[in-house]
Parts: sequence; C-alpha cells; structure tokens
Amino acid sequence: MPAAAKQTAQPTREDFAAMLEESFGRLYFDTAGFEGGPAALRCGLEGIRADRLVFATDYPQDFTGATTQTGKGIEGIRDYIDLIRGLPLPGGAARAILGDTARRLLRLNGESAHGLS
Repeated sequence: MPAAAKQTAQPTREDFAAMLEESFGRLYFDTAGFEGGPAALRCGLEGIRADRLVFATDYPQDFTGATTQTGKGIEGIRDYIDLIRGLPLPGGAARAILGDTARRLLRLNGESAHGLS
C-alpha cells in the first residue's frame, strides 16, 4: 500500500481542545505570579481549581514592588495569606491553597504517588 494511503485523519479542533483540557487538569500552579493581588487571585481561580493551586511568593526577590526594597515584604505576605483565608471559597479550598495541596504533592502526609492525579 502506498505511504499516502496509510495517512490517518488530522486531529480536529475538538480533539485538540479535549487534549488540552485533559492535560490542563494535571497541571499545578503557584500563586507567586498573583503577587498578593486579590483581583488576580480571583481571576486565576476562575480557571484553576483550588486543589491545583499552591501558595507561593517571589519574596524576597520582589512582592509587588519594583525592587526588594520597595516590595511589600513579610507583612504583605501575611496580608496575602489572610486574603486567601477570607475569600468566599468552597470548604477546604483555602486550606488546599495554603498547604494541603503542597503537602499532598510532596507526600508529607504519607500519601503514595498514586494518590496524585
């Protein structure tokens, strides 16, 4: 059979969308890029499940300032944590962001790698 006859159908736009959705569901994200901004965090939570979001900052490199000297510093990080705790999230979501997901990823509570998806 000629090689041209063995060609398979090209993936459709729907195929690519399904592959992307499946892959996206396996990714984890951190909050460092949100830099303590409530609007950015809320926006991120529109597309990222809370159980796929891990608390992080870029401190001491910077935390919403042009340099380390102008950033919010450790107080800003505390405020950011309080912001996350105060968001109207479903039960356990804030705890997941602030540590439970990282604990699970790092297997700090005895879970096996098979518990991760």
